[in-house]
Amino acid sequence: PKSAGDHCLLLPLSSAFGLKLLPPLVMATGVATRSFLRRHVRIAERNIRNMGPLSLSSIGFGGYRIDPKSEVHFNALLKAIKSGINVIDTAPSYSDGGSERMIGAAIRHLELSGDAKREELLISTKVGYIEGSDLEAVKNNPPLESFKISDDAWHCIHPDYIIRQIDESSERLGSVPDFVLLHSPEFFLSYGLPAGKYDTEEKIDKAYGLFYERIGKAFECLEKLIKEGRIGHYYGVSSSLRGCDFSVTGRENRFEAVSLKALLDTAKAAA
Repeated sequence: PKSAGDHCLLLPLSSAFGLKLLPPLVMATGVATRSFLRRHVRIAERNIRNMGPLSLSSIGFGGYRIDPKSEVHFNALLKAIKSGINVIDTAPSYSDGGSERMIGAAIRHLELSGDAKREELLISTKVGYIEGSDLEAVKNNPPLESFKISDDAWHCIHPDYIIRQIDESSERLGSVPDFVLLHSPEFFLSYGLPAGKYDTEEKIDKAYGLFYERIGKAFECLEKLIKEGRIGHYYGVSSSLRGCDFSVTGRENRFEAVSLKALLDTAKAAA
């Protein structure tokens, strides 16, 4: 943007910057992420984290409420990356897809200026929430195993919907995400099952059995997408762990949370 009134991010990304979308298989690499951090001498070795072959800044940029119409937000992301931050977190539900679109635009801007390359950055997104224009698109034909959280939000981690969300995120980002997280899947325990039927430990255990069965199917799908190159590197869960004081609903956390051990065991089985 050249002026306060010139919101080029409102335009299609290819028009906004006169660039073609990045090839969809461009993703973070070990060599590139390490090279990026070495260029930023202000990043001390103790502030670098290694994840497999990737070298990552210990601080990331969160894209929760960034607005694609805001030059302030756009420039904040550019400054973060130019300062040595190479971890960027987003989700399809953030600003109704606008967060992902702005991140994609910023990366292409940095490519053009020579300040960063897509391979130097780890992009993490999520799947699960159905909100905004996405909700309007599926209301008349709900995805399999979806359920209502509120009038404005549904939730789904069925493999068919996971694939749809990841492909749409890749289109907005201009490249495949490096990391995909299941977004608050414990909503299934809060809203996806009949209320008021958890009056015994046996029934709570049964509910958790159904929950991890769904997680397992989702993990198998994510494993497959990594092998196909539709996810760059990893998958995981963005969630409230069991032991937290409160659940995703804000109520006292009796059973609306996940076990880290159970997630790891489920991931091993999926692999």
